[in-house]
Formats: sequence, structure tokens, C-alpha cells
Amino acid sequence: MTHPIDFLNWVGQREGFKLTGRIVLKSAMSLGLPRLLRIAGRRLVSASAGAPAIILTSGDIEKALKNTQLMYQALEFTVTKMYLDTFCTVADLSLEAEACGCKIQFYKREMPSVITHPVRDRSDVRKLKVPDPESDTRLPINLDAMDYLKRNYSMIKVATVTGPFTLSLQLCGSSIYLDTLKDPAKVDDVVEYSGKVVTKYAEALITHGADIIIIMEPALSQLSQKSYERFAHSAINEIVKHLTKPCILHVCGRAEHLVKYMCNSQCTAFSVDEVDMSNLSKRLPRNSVIVGNLSPILLRHGPIAEIEKKTLELLNETAYKEEMIIAPGCDLSPDTPLNNILAFVNAVKKWKNQRLAIK
Repeated sequence: MTHPIDFLNWVGQREGFKLTGRIVLKSAMSLGLPRLLRIAGRRLVSASAGAPAIILTSGDIEKALKNTQLMYQALEFTVTKMYLDTFCTVADLSLEAEACGCKIQFYKREMPSVITHPVRDRSDVRKLKVPDPESDTRLPINLDAMDYLKRNYSMIKVATVTGPFTLSLQLCGSSIYLDTLKDPAKVDDVVEYSGKVVTKYAEALITHGADIIIIMEPALSQLSQKSYERFAHSAINEIVKHLTKPCILHVCGRAEHLVKYMCNSQCTAFSVDEVDMSNLSKRLPRNSVIVGNLSPILLRHGPIAEIEKKTLELLNETAYKEEMIIAPGCDLSPDTPLNNILAFVNAVKKWKNQRLAIK
């Protein structure tokens, strides 16, 4: 336990230190995420690793996504056996969509997919109700799992929500991209509705113990700069404005063309995939945090030596940016081997930031 983050994690996992752990965690989060990272003593390592954790625990993704105990068991595994510095709820892009009326196809060893899209025109949007996170479909399962984490661990708990444009894509189908040109009013309506859904669910997650919210927006990488400004920028900021915890905006895929617009978001941190990290870190102000961006494909297939090499390259490339969380560029595939994840985590934790030590 040579670093402050290691002490936070140690006390946060001890049954006999629950009160102390809660006090330490509250004090740490009150510093603000950027400052916490600056004094952590080493790089934090995190990952959206819920899917492989389910495979490695219960072995059945459908059952785990419908059962609080199996869900909690998988989330616990990500910290106690993968040794990540934060909990992170399962990145399930079907969750809010199902609560809004989409039909879902479940699988045993893959994440579920949305198979129906109830919004065809603006009149369909007006028929939709904002779901209650405490009672509708599978939303309460995630809240209950967060309750268990809060009760048993005083470590940083990150919760994922589907972003407003990505949820709109689930509701409308891929036609939404054409609608940004042909029927922008429809897109405005469904994004506004989706924003209300996301805000209500995120608020519930915070009430149940989440310390950080990730707004997952994989669909944004397909938008032009103009469409991003019109259909995403304000919607994301509106969500952030209503939340009492720091938010991370996650955009996977090739989003280099959106970097300057993402940097204007009111989010505290930015999680990226196929983006030049050096370019992004130079654009962001000091108090903005970067999360990323080791290839999840590399983590899935290895080899371990290459994982270690690329992790070190990423660490060295971003050594001058103190406000940094090392993580995969996107959520991990269910069949990502545990040994590959451990190689990544260990490489981060063992790294010595010589450049910052010289300052």
C-alpha cells in the first residue's frame, strides 16, 4: 500500500472498516475527480469488464442480467479477481431501450440486442412514457446491485447509462441517421425524450450509491460535426446539469472528428476508443480527465506480451497528463480471457511515471 489509491481500495474492501472506508471514499470524491487522480500516487486502471466477469462467474449473460445476485457476483469479481480500481456496472445498451418498449433478444454468452424499434414518426414519441427505474423491466436489478456494492464496498463505483442519441437509435433503428437530414424535428423529439429517460435513471443510480456516471454514446461516432452539435451536445449537457456526481462521456469507434466538440461538453471526463490520445490531451483543459484507450480487440485476442507492450506505450505517451484513467477503449467482449485482463491491470499498476517524478 504505497499509494493513496491503494489505501482507498484496501480500506474499502475490509469488512471491519466499513465506516472508515465510507469516510475515506467521501473525502476522496469531495476532492473532485481531476484532483483525486493527481494525488492518487499512480495511474488508476478501470474497465467495463462486466460481460467477461459474468462468463467467468455464472457463465450465463441472460440469467445474470435478470438476477441481482448473479449481477452483483460478477461486479464483485471485477475488483476482487481482476483487481480493477473501480467497480463499473455492466455496459448493457439494451437496458433503457427495453424499459422504453423495445423488444430484446437475449443470449447466453453475448450481450443482448434490440430487435424492435417502436418509433417511426413524431406521434410515436408522444406515446412513450418515461420508465420508473425503481419498478420497470430490469432497471431495478441494476439499482439493487448498486445497493449491494454500496453496502459491502467503499470503493469508487461507476455506473453506465445509455446516452440520449444512442437510446434514440435503439428506439428508431438505423433510420435515425437519415432522419437527421430528412426529419430533424422527429430526431429532436426522440432525443429530448431519451434525455429524460437517461436523467431519471442516472439520478436513481446516484441515489443507490453510484459515485460516477458514464454516458455511453457509441452511436455518436457516426454523426457529422454539424449533427453532433444539433442532436447530441445540448442533450448531454442537459443530463449533466441535473446530476450531482461527475460524468464521463464515452464515444467509441473513430471519433477524431468530434474531439473538439466533445471537449466543450460539461462532462468531467472523456472516454475514447480510436482517438489520438496525445491530440486529445493537448486540447483538454487541465481539469478534464481522459479515460482510455487500449484496444479491446487486443485485450480479447492477445498475446499477453503485446498487451503489456501496448499498455506501456499508452502510459508513456500520456505520462504528462496527470488527469488520466487507463482503460480499454470500449467495453470488453464476454470472451476476453482473465489472464489478458490481469496482464493489462498489472502493467498499469507497476508503471513508474518517470516524467512526472522529474518535474
